[in-house]
Amino acid sequence: MKFSDLPTGFPSISKAVVGLLSEPIGPQPDIRSIGQKTFEAFLNNSSDLNNIKPRDWRNVPYAIWLKDSGGLFNRPDVIERYLNEELPKGLDEGRRPIKWGRPLIFIYIADFNPQDKLFVTIAKHTKNFYESTKINKSSKVVELAVSLNLFDVNEGPIKTAESIALSQTTFSEWINKHDLWLSFGTSPFAEAAFKAFLETNTELRRSNNFIRTVFEWGLLENGNLRYSKLRSKLADSLLLPWQSQKPTDDVQSKLMAFFIKTYGNPSDPNTNLWHGVNSEAIGVIKGWITGRTLEAFFRILQETADNIWQYREKFWMAYFKGGYIDDVCVALGSDGTSVLRRVDGSKQLRSSNLIGANSSQSVLLIRIGQLVFCEWSHNGKLRAQRIDAPSSPLMHKSYYDAEDLRFMSLDFNNGLNQDGGLVHFSAESGGWQERARLFIQKQTGVRLTQAEVTK
Repeated sequence: MKFSDLPTGFPSISKAVVGLLSEPIGPQPDIRSIGQKTFEAFLNNSSDLNNIKPRDWRNVPYAIWLKDSGGLFNRPDVIERYLNEELPKGLDEGRRPIKWGRPLIFIYIADFNPQDKLFVTIAKHTKNFYESTKINKSSKVVELAVSLNLFDVNEGPIKTAESIALSQTTFSEWINKHDLWLSFGTSPFAEAAFKAFLETNTELRRSNNFIRTVFEWGLLENGNLRYSKLRSKLADSLLLPWQSQKPTDDVQSKLMAFFIKTYGNPSDPNTNLWHGVNSEAIGVIKGWITGRTLEAFFRILQETADNIWQYREKFWMAYFKGGYIDDVCVALGSDGTSVLRRVDGSKQLRSSNLIGANSSQSVLLIRIGQLVFCEWSHNGKLRAQRIDAPSSPLMHKSYYDAEDLRFMSLDFNNGLNQDGGLVHFSAESGGWQERARLFIQKQTGVRLTQAEVTK
């Protein structure tokens, strides 16, 4: 009895028939070991290719590119005979032509290199092989390869990325669904598909599913990047969608924690992992860090009993929301450090140690354009200096001496006081806020109204 004679009206029987007729690709073999043995077989019979066994001809793809001993890519006579004689023969005469197809698909994924002319040539033969009517399309891997035009070196990675994006499943679930092998995710082809995945449309890149897939697909178990060459593209892909739209607190916290842990703080001069990342993407993460740092600072002032913390918050957050603050850092006494540990849920915000001051005191350093502002808590003055002045404090030092942060300030007081620093007088009626606002306007050109900095 032939399978074709079975009744087709019963779904379970039909499904079983398809399963019996199909032949799975199976797990990836030890490519390098088979390739080396195959290469040696050709070395031993280099003068007469007719002595090569069918099994070795079938395994030629494994022996084309070998890391240590070169490979058969240096033997155009072997490649030509394999592609034009032995492979067609295996397809036409073999009882199980998929046995000839397995080496092709494994090598296509493992040695994917669209810049190599020979690779492109072999990819075209692989495409023709799998699209032949003599190959059963019931195998999930074969079906996937044909439906995604997998063996087109340009279109294959893009369509694979689209399939993963539209699947609404995890990357692991997508691999299992299509009977792919575990090492698929580490392959050069998967890297090309991941690059295409990162270039998908902005709306999709804002979705939780996209972010989850990037983390699962693009990171190793230890948290390091799986594809280090795509470091800058990955950052651009995750951050640029948020230039004009604010993420939820959960998404922002997740992305901040990832980037600070993996790339480092972009304001830290000792890290170079942000090199090559789009400046606007860096601006997004800097903005998030700045916002969280400001929020944490004013929370610290609240809990360490600074009696005008809420007025400071309204003033400086107005400049932050207007996009005028370029950088911030905080120097904390021991009381403030304890509060920060408790209120920073991400555990990623950095602070500097403040020495030579009361334990309750804190300092906020703010850069707006070419000016650095030094905002002292607990009856301390607001000071400002140009960033190129000798007395101007550097941002993001590991510690600050209090005396260095009580530098000679530019004049907030119109020459009325010997010390140019601004006392926080009449906060409830907007006294110091008005004077600081006009100072910033004069020095930087940034214009905010009194209502904006006090309401």
